[in-house]
Amino acid sequence: MRNILFFAYTPFQTIVSLAIRYQYYQNDNAVIILADSVQGREKLKNNIEKNELFDYVLFGNIRKFFPKSNNRKLHELNRIRSAFDPYFIAADLSFPEMKVDVFISTEVNYYTESIYSYLRKRNKNIEIELMDEGYTYYFKEAFKPTTRKNIMKQFLFRAPGAFTGRRYMAKEAKAIYYFAPELLCWDEIPYNIKPLNVKNDLIFHNMVNTLFDYGNLEKDGLQKEFEKPFLYFEESFFWSMSNNNDVEIIDHISEIIGKNNMAIKLHPRNEINRFEVRGYKTNISYGIPWELVASNLPEDDKRVFLSFSSGAVLNYKFLCDKSFKTILLYKCIGDKYYHVEDSVKEWFEKFKEHYGDSVYIPSTVEELDSLLRDIIGGQ
Repeated sequence: MRNILFFAYTPFQTIVSLAIRYQYYQNDNAVIILADSVQGREKLKNNIEKNELFDYVLFGNIRKFFPKSNNRKLHELNRIRSAFDPYFIAADLSFPEMKVDVFISTEVNYYTESIYSYLRKRNKNIEIELMDEGYTYYFKEAFKPTTRKNIMKQFLFRAPGAFTGRRYMAKEAKAIYYFAPELLCWDEIPYNIKPLNVKNDLIFHNMVNTLFDYGNLEKDGLQKEFEKPFLYFEESFFWSMSNNNDVEIIDHISEIIGKNNMAIKLHPRNEINRFEVRGYKTNISYGIPWELVASNLPEDDKRVFLSFSSGAVLNYKFLCDKSFKTILLYKCIGDKYYHVEDSVKEWFEKFKEHYGDSVYIPSTVEELDSLLRDIIGGQ
């Protein structure tokens, strides 16, 4: 029996962690670190412990080291400090007294690498595995810096590691878990691919519902919050970039479909509700991932999902065979506000090709307007 440690930064990553445990590590000891920045974390922790889905749960100290994503000075200081003192973040966590055999995470940054470096002091043979959470790892740019500036920056941060014990997860990982390996946008992936096959698995589906106490939330009115023909998924851009023109685009869309026909699903990291004061219906954040809500919707649900580039409006396809109209708006916003990498665009197109014609990616605002009018006319 081995000791497995998961790090879940988001609620959906908690689902992915549970899928890996369910499919690969049922008979091992499993510990999970939940980010202390996620809403509903205490209830999630209690549900995990109550239902024994993991053997031990602790909160990561995200708020201490990432108080605001756009605090670039703090990030750079933490990165520099991690190069010379790779254990300073992990030393602040209350790890159980155990030797970890496998560390599994989606995030690869100075935070998780501090944890890895710390764990490796206890076990030199620890294994690193990465996990899918949407489109993050489906293209090689997620692992390899492509510009000369990035390559030099990586070198400067990594050079001290030869003397301080800093370890690098992307370089030393042996395996990666994918829901849809067929959507990979590169051929020379340096990891052993471990597929996740939980789609339509009723036992797993019930486990996830239990994890987030979905049945009681539904009774409390969770579904009623989204009883609008159009549902827009706010992303964390406002938290990380202050302005990305999303309010203006949503106001434009509401002029076509009617403000009363749209609900806004707020992003849990955005602490300011910018939409309610403008007259939009917004949700109360229950701290559960939309992928779970979507997988519980009836198959004939007619709601339309809107987002700039959130994987949340697509990832539910990894959990079930249901299909809902989805519109990605990233081409309508312009690079001035938010730039989507070409590799990400390639993945979206590949996803659209693989999963049929329920995904729409309008190239212009005019094309978006025409699409919305067609949808309204057909409802």
